[in-house]
Amino acid sequence: MRIAQRNTLNPEEIRKIELLQERCAWEEDLQHQAFLSNELNFDRTVPCFYLGYEEEELVAFLNTFFPEREEAEIFAVTHPDYRRRGCFTALLREARDVLKGAGVTSFLLMAEPNGKAAAEVRRRYPVHLERSEYRMELRREERGTAKEEEQEICLIPASEANKADCIQIQQAAFDELGEETAHFVQNAIDAPDRLLCLAETGGRAIGTFSLHLQPEGAFLYGVGILPAEQHKGWGKKLMGLICGEAFRRAGRILLDVDSGNPAAYSLYLHCGFRVTFQVDYFRCALSAIQ
Repeated sequence: MRIAQRNTLNPEEIRKIELLQERCAWEEDLQHQAFLSNELNFDRTVPCFYLGYEEEELVAFLNTFFPEREEAEIFAVTHPDYRRRGCFTALLREARDVLKGAGVTSFLLMAEPNGKAAAEVRRRYPVHLERSEYRMELRREERGTAKEEEQEICLIPASEANKADCIQIQQAAFDELGEETAHFVQNAIDAPDRLLCLAETGGRAIGTFSLHLQPEGAFLYGVGILPAEQHKGWGKKLMGLICGEAFRRAGRILLDVDSGNPAAYSLYLHCGFRVTFQVDYFRCALSAIQ
């Protein structure tokens, strides 16, 4: 198998990856798809896409997502006709060497619970379940209680003028430090398909959220309320405004919520979101990959 490393993908490579994912999804009734962009990685020059070819046919693909230097999330697919031939192992070894060179020390293998190929990989490598993530969605016609009625909060889009404030609020809301937050904010300002907003009330910022506009809908992420402003009902009010902002741009809102955040999960359910599928994250040290 010939392996090509990429830090960006051209349209033809994206087309082949999408066709391979569709084939694997059909085989095992899977729904998760790889994020085919490097824009959120802490270093965009580092290869994050690994394409395995037999002649000109793409038979395996592995993606590494590393918004922080310490760890990477890994998602991979192999064509059913080419399984048990070492395709995943070969791609993983290539990714291991690149990630080590970038300072990453561990990875999280992403897998849906019903994925047969992923289950086989988990049996072969020393991994343990760290957490689960639930994909949730809300359609405009199902909006329910998430109404844009509250006027106590105003939304301020991120810009070069308020970039420093956005970085400060992001760091406080998510207890983060370092260059990753500045990188995240700058990406949101520069990308035409992303919206990062501060939520303000009474002239003070209380939280933040981001939208990524995709063909299938508006993907919501990075919803955070400052610790000092939590448990005051701001979350529900902010969600009403977020839904209004998103539905002006798309007919569906998508989000991922972590199993370790039951408060957020409960809030999204209250707003009318429903779970569509689950992805499990299994941790493994890069040093364990031989």
